[in-house]
This record gives sequence, structure tokens and C-alpha cells, in this order.
Amino acid sequence: MCGLGVMGGFFFAFLGAREERAAMLAVAVEHAHDEERAAEKPDIKPLNIQPDANAKAAAEPLERIRNGDFEQGHKGFRTQYQYSPLNLRPELAYDIVRIPLDANGEAAKFGDHTTGKGNMLAVNGGQAIDQLVWGQTTEVTPGADYAFTMWVASWTLFTPAQLDVRINGKSIGQVTALQRTGEWKELRVIWNTGLDKAAAIEIYVVNRAFAGNDFALDDISLRGPAPK
Repeated sequence: MCGLGVMGGFFFAFLGAREERAAMLAVAVEHAHDEERAAEKPDIKPLNIQPDANAKAAAEPLERIRNGDFEQGHKGFRTQYQYSPLNLRPELAYDIVRIPLDANGEAAKFGDHTTGKGNMLAVNGGQAIDQLVWGQTTEVTPGADYAFTMWVASWTLFTPAQLDVRINGKSIGQVTALQRTGEWKELRVIWNTGLDKAAAIEIYVVNRAFAGNDFALDDISLRGPAPK
């Protein structure tokens, strides 16, 4: 009986050692597989891409008109009308005002388009249809689209002004001011430069009227890519 017990002990010890080795082998194989999977998996790190401020600025439309809101007063534009400070009674006269009433006792009382408290260009239109009201030249990029906008309002009830906007001698659009005084009306046009490297922007009155034809301009704008 003792001999059998000793042999049994060796037998079970042998089985225990074999199971332990099998377990250790399984662990080693799994560890090797883990290393293979880790080697196959790329080391991916999140990209920290910062926006290019210069590229963003270049893509944004830029203002090409100087003093289009007239906050710098009588600067940055050309005209064939007579500058007449605080006196808009003569025909073909203009002034930079906050309220048209300040320059003509028969004019309406209203504020500018930008803030309601700033400047505007107030004009007594007269009967000269080929007389330049406002003009300015700026550099542009060939083959690009630019957005031209301006706002016009009547400061008397009679014969609202009809205005023609020309760039490099060609009309790009017309707008007629509202008869109701003090209400701003927008003209918005997309203009393509073609081969042009400069834009000579000009505004003319195209209706003839001795009475009325009195208007104000504000926020003249040409926005597009910077010249190259």
C-alpha cells in the first residue's frame, strides 16, 4: 500500500508540473500575439492643425473703397459737383452732413445709414446728367468677383433721383431712390474684373429734374480679394 501511495504521489506531481508548464506556455504564446498586434497597429497621434491666419485673411473679402461711409468727411473721392458747406439750396451742390436738414431748411430730418449718427453725402441733383456725383479708383485682381453696394435716400419728396453706377466707363447697375424721405435703399451688384487691374467707380444722376432730385449717399463699398 505504501508503494502505491508513493507512486500515486509522483503521478499527481507529474500531472501538476505538466499543467503548470502548459499554462506557462499559453501565457507566453498570448504575450507573443500581443506583441505582434502592437507591431501591426500604427502609432496614430491626433494632429494639432492650427488655422493659417494669413490664408484665412486672404480668403476674406477686403474693402477697396476709402471713406465710403464719409466718416472722414470731404476726403478720398472726386466729384464735379460744388462743395457747399451747410447750404444745399444751389443746384449741383453737395455737402457732408449728419442730417440733411442742417444744410437745407426744406430737407427731411434723418440720420445716416451706417449708425444713424454719422455722416452722409447729401446732394442737390440738378439737371446735369453727365456730371460726376462721386468717383474713386482702386486696384483690383483680374478675373475676380467683387461685390459693389451703396445706399441712397431722398431728402425731399419730389422727383426721386435715378442713379447710374459705372466701373471703367461701363454701367453695372441703376437704382432709383424711394420717394419717401429718409428711407435708405440698397443697390448691390456682383462685378467681375475680367482683365482689369483697376476699377474706376463713378456715380451719375441720369434723370433731369429742376424740382427735387435731392438725395443722400452712404456706405459705398467694393469688397473682394486683395490686388495681386
